[in-house]
Amino acid sequence: MKNLRKFFAVSVMALTIFTMTGISPVKASAQAGDLIKKDGLSTVYYLGADGKRYVFPHESVYFSWYKDFSSVVTVSATELSSYPLAANVVMRAGTKLVKIISDPSVYAVEANGVLRKIQSESDAIALYGALWAKRVIDVADSFFTNYVIGTPLTSGQTPAGSLVKVAGDPAVYYFDGTSYRNIANEAAFNANRFDFANVITISAIGTVGAAITGAESALIKPAQTVSTGPVITGSSLMVSLSSATPIGTSIPNNGARIPFTKVNLSAANDGAITVSSITVKRIGLSSYSNIDQVWAEKAGVIVAAKKSMNSSDESILTFVSALTVPAGETVTLDIIASLKNSGSGNIGLGIASAAMVSATSATVTGSFPVNGNLMSLTSYQVVNLYLSSTSTAAITVKVGDEKVELAKVGLDFNTYNNGVAKDVTLKSIMLKNNGVEDLSTAAMNLYLEYNGAKVSESTVVNGRFVTFNFPAAGFDMLKDDGAKTFYVKGDIVSKQNTATNSFNFVLYKSTDIVAYEKSTGFGGNVYLTSSSNTSADAAVISNVVIDAGAFSVSKKVTSPSDTTIIKGSDNVILLANVRADEAMTADGLNLLYGSTLTNAATVDQFENVRVYVNGVLLDSFDPAATSSSLISKAINSTVSLNKGDNEIKVMVKAKSSAAASSAFMAKLDSTIFTGMNGEYVSSGNAIAAPSGTATGAIFTVQGATLTTVRSDGYANGKIIVRGATDVSLGKFTVKATNDNVTITSIALGANLGTTSATSISDMKIFVDGVQKGSTVDFGSTGATFSSLNVPLAKDATMIIELKGSFDSAAAAAATGFGTVMTINSQDSRGTSITSGNTATTAIFAIATQGTLDFVINGDTPAAGLLATNASEHEVAQFKLTAINDSANLTEVTLGNYASGTLATTTDPRIASVRLYSAGLLVDSFVPVNGVGTFTITNDKIVVAANTNKIISVKVVLNDINNDASSTDKHLLVRVTDYKFKSSAGSLTDSGTVAVNANNFLIRKTIPTVDLLALPDTTLNAGNKVVSKFTVHADANGDVTLNSVVLTYSTTTNAGLATLAANSVKVNGVTKTASSTVANTGTGVGTITLALGTDEVISAGTTKTFEILATVSVSGSGSESITTKISEPATYLAADIFKWSDGASISVPTWSNGHRVPGLETNTQVISK
Repeated sequence: MKNLRKFFAVSVMALTIFTMTGISPVKASAQAGDLIKKDGLSTVYYLGADGKRYVFPHESVYFSWYKDFSSVVTVSATELSSYPLAANVVMRAGTKLVKIISDPSVYAVEANGVLRKIQSESDAIALYGALWAKRVIDVADSFFTNYVIGTPLTSGQTPAGSLVKVAGDPAVYYFDGTSYRNIANEAAFNANRFDFANVITISAIGTVGAAITGAESALIKPAQTVSTGPVITGSSLMVSLSSATPIGTSIPNNGARIPFTKVNLSAANDGAITVSSITVKRIGLSSYSNIDQVWAEKAGVIVAAKKSMNSSDESILTFVSALTVPAGETVTLDIIASLKNSGSGNIGLGIASAAMVSATSATVTGSFPVNGNLMSLTSYQVVNLYLSSTSTAAITVKVGDEKVELAKVGLDFNTYNNGVAKDVTLKSIMLKNNGVEDLSTAAMNLYLEYNGAKVSESTVVNGRFVTFNFPAAGFDMLKDDGAKTFYVKGDIVSKQNTATNSFNFVLYKSTDIVAYEKSTGFGGNVYLTSSSNTSADAAVISNVVIDAGAFSVSKKVTSPSDTTIIKGSDNVILLANVRADEAMTADGLNLLYGSTLTNAATVDQFENVRVYVNGVLLDSFDPAATSSSLISKAINSTVSLNKGDNEIKVMVKAKSSAAASSAFMAKLDSTIFTGMNGEYVSSGNAIAAPSGTATGAIFTVQGATLTTVRSDGYANGKIIVRGATDVSLGKFTVKATNDNVTITSIALGANLGTTSATSISDMKIFVDGVQKGSTVDFGSTGATFSSLNVPLAKDATMIIELKGSFDSAAAAAATGFGTVMTINSQDSRGTSITSGNTATTAIFAIATQGTLDFVINGDTPAAGLLATNASEHEVAQFKLTAINDSANLTEVTLGNYASGTLATTTDPRIASVRLYSAGLLVDSFVPVNGVGTFTITNDKIVVAANTNKIISVKVVLNDINNDASSTDKHLLVRVTDYKFKSSAGSLTDSGTVAVNANNFLIRKTIPTVDLLALPDTTLNAGNKVVSKFTVHADANGDVTLNSVVLTYSTTTNAGLATLAANSVKVNGVTKTASSTVANTGTGVGTITLALGTDEVISAGTTKTFEILATVSVSGSGSESITTKISEPATYLAADIFKWSDGASISVPTWSNGHRVPGLETNTQVISK
């Protein structure tokens, strides 16, 4: 016990100690509001105005109030002990979300430590965004008692103490639980130690309170008093506007269902509140006469009857069944209205005062008026529907009838006031029952049917009203579809009254059919006929008469549905209700049973059928099988039935050896007491045959099954190269159904191909990438992998892969290998599984060797010029593709075939030829007589089977020094031979090949031409710059420019002529040059510019050239002149861009511009 006390003390200390920096030195005396600590200890306290110290139990709590420790002061031990301990500080409201480790519930914190549970993840995301979980802090169970659990937050409700804003608006508000208080400026924000990281975005700001202009002690004081929840005390009901209330928008003035306002009704913690009515007030620039009906909905179901609005602008909504708000909880209501197709201006709905809410024994509080946003009326005409068909004749049904028709509702498009059909989505249909029977007790399993299929997702019965809800996406009525007819169907389970009609279904209000236009979302109207505007209010849909007879048999709501079971399981298969108008007895009862409704072929797979009446075992028996029809079993044991409802329960057990697909079902019908001397207790009169049927569910035994499918994508004929190891021979997806499965072994059948089993070895099985079992050889009868014991859970899947090896003696064959895989497995009860457990591999071909395809790559460098600088120049890329087997490249022989034959004269210019793979240098050589060979060692270039790799060839060039004969050397790399090894190690020589790269010309240096924008592109008469470009010289040497030829074109009324000696500028300086214009056709020609003195562009520099000409233009239409520098088609063509690379100091080495980077240029245009 002593050690336990020590452990507890240390644990509590650990929770309250955390690291602090920047603490003030010892202070003589602290003041109220100070943060204090004792020298040598790290626990921090808040000194309250009451002279007591409040401890921060964890650093997360501290940092919810303060950003750092700069304001903490150190006091003496004596002074600290003089302040009595008060309580623990709780998390600041509006900062973090909290939970305890032992409970997944997440809470928002409000002032004074009140916790408001967030009821769903969607609510958390709506309030705090997708990263809401990052706000959650775990609170130790020992400190959770510092807090008080308040009422859960309703959807759309903002916790008090939150900092909020609206998207697009920079204003930040503090929500105090009643009103939203604007924070006036940044100074006020900082004065209250708020943090922008805690600001959340909501859809709308409600009632605005007084602005926060400076620090407020109630907001920043950590010493808070723990309360019991929000300000809802003393048997009170608080009314507030939900933050999810609809935003103001334009609405059609004939709208059939317009949501105006969403309000929250919150009951105090000390008891439930019953609300009997709410008076809704109209606001805005409109008239009460614009409104047709007003009502209230809760979660999409009408809870307050639809009422018109009086001349005092009020609608008094009385709840169909009194609305109960449980203690400490909140109910959210939507206030909805339909309009009369009149008026303009705007309308809003709200609750004017507390007196407008009638709640029993409760004080109504809230910030009144509670008003929704104003909606603007528009003259848009919403689509109209009408009741195209209903059930005109009375419908007679019996107790026990199942899935029987109770009503018909036909809908089509109304054409009143030139109305047109529009695509509509139906959300729900609500009908009122004015009959004498209670829907909730007389019927069950109510649903809507269309075209023979159930279309309603849920059905809600609320008093006399039944609402059929379509799925979330709704039911579409398209404008071109025509009428839609829906049938109300259900099971009749009782009859309580003798008067008729049992059910009288009416459309209480036309707006009870909720339909929206797909394009606008506006609610549609429903009229009585196709072309009038007569409301469908109170339209009779159907009259139903229930004929009960003396007594009836029906299936109970809780009776199970069709399902599958495992062998050995015991199950309730039928719960029936026998309703008697008087107490009665019989000598027994008759039970029908079988495998289906038409036979009893597999019932012998079941045992111990038990029949209970009102919880008492009547008898039991083992069923016997027959292939003909249902079997009638007489249970000869006295039956006593009470007046009213009596339960009959049937149970059966599946045998532990039951075969899969065996089935059992039970049924009670009108023969239940045939031959059993049934009579009424009071009179002794014999009973008549009952009405109705109770058909039980079909329970089917499903043993475990496997589904095995090949999922590798391998086609028959896929090649395996002999000598290959660990070849994937098949991948199979295996799924277990109905039970857990254990794979005990896998067998492979004999080879389906011609390859000898002696050439097949090292067979392996992999499950989800991990080898299972031992490696085995493949014999003449196949192979077996035993003792696997691999589990496969019910409804789970796994991938089984088969691998094997083939020796170098395997004979080539088109159908070399294939096998059937059989999976041997057991279910959870040890029964072998024999279905779905086999699959066949592809049939593989065996080849003696693979091949290596060696081609030029699509990204190989284009033909061009190479400067003899020190850089590497890429001159070729080759794509290697290994077909059917991996290829280990060992040699590649290259030659220079620039002229089509082996060229040796370029050798002196080449310092090195280098081979790269994946960016890494593999080998290099210096060509001799134009040829060289790369030798690849250490498996540096291995191409996996049926994949490819790219290799690159680069050259390093020797510089040219004053030697005219050394320039203009051509280089074209050709692969003439290559060798590679197979996966088995055999060497293959390609023999003579010719895989050519592109042609390159080697020169000492290279010019690059780039266009510049013309200084003036407006065409008018005068001297104009018609071409502007730069010439850049490679850093390896000077470039000398001699002449340039421009190609030009002119439109009809534009002309171009040469200048005399001033036709070129270099770097802005006019240079002597001669220019000649030569027409080569109508409106086209050339301008040849010959520099008076050759222009030298120094190595690594750039010069700008401007060519001028005299231009002319006439007429008023669009005219233009275009120029460009073309590229000669070959190195031997006429000079267009005549330049020298300076290979010789004394002799120019001219070239014509072919392959010069930047040529040909884009077109430059002068126009008007």
